[in-house]
Amino acid sequence: METPQNSDYIYPHGTPQGVHMSMVAQSMPAQENPMLQQGYEEELVITPVEITGDVKITSPAQGFAQCNLLGNVNQTMLILPQDPLRRNALVLAVDNDVYLCSSKETAQAAAGVTTSSAGFYLPKSILMAVPSKGAVWAAITTTSGTSRVSVFVARDE
Repeated sequence: METPQNSDYIYPHGTPQGVHMSMVAQSMPAQENPMLQQGYEEELVITPVEITGDVKITSPAQGFAQCNLLGNVNQTMLILPQDPLRRNALVLAVDNDVYLCSSKETAQAAAGVTTSSAGFYLPKSILMAVPSKGAVWAAITTTSGTSRVSVFVARDE
């Protein structure tokens, strides 16, 4: 097999079906090699890697953000619907502490109660990662004022 000379080259006549090559590092003269300039003793070398069979190409996650407003009128809210394509989500209670629950009924039981044991207690100003794909409901802990809950979601296409 020929060794490619730059990162744009894979095969001169197209990639053969079922074979993919990935460049690990690009070779360069020692005097131009930044690794050698930083004290490394060996030159980087191109290492072609052949992969046969099916290759899953994943696209970067898409993201979106939203701010949910809870208060006396809407004491509970679905802030993350069940989503099989969700990679992860971040939740931030902005103004007041909130409860995070996995069902509407649990959120309704916790709403407005400062010492409820239903749901997950999320203090304000604490960023929480949600790695699950299940639904998440938010419920207020206090009925005085409004409670903003910010959400950022990363999901696959």
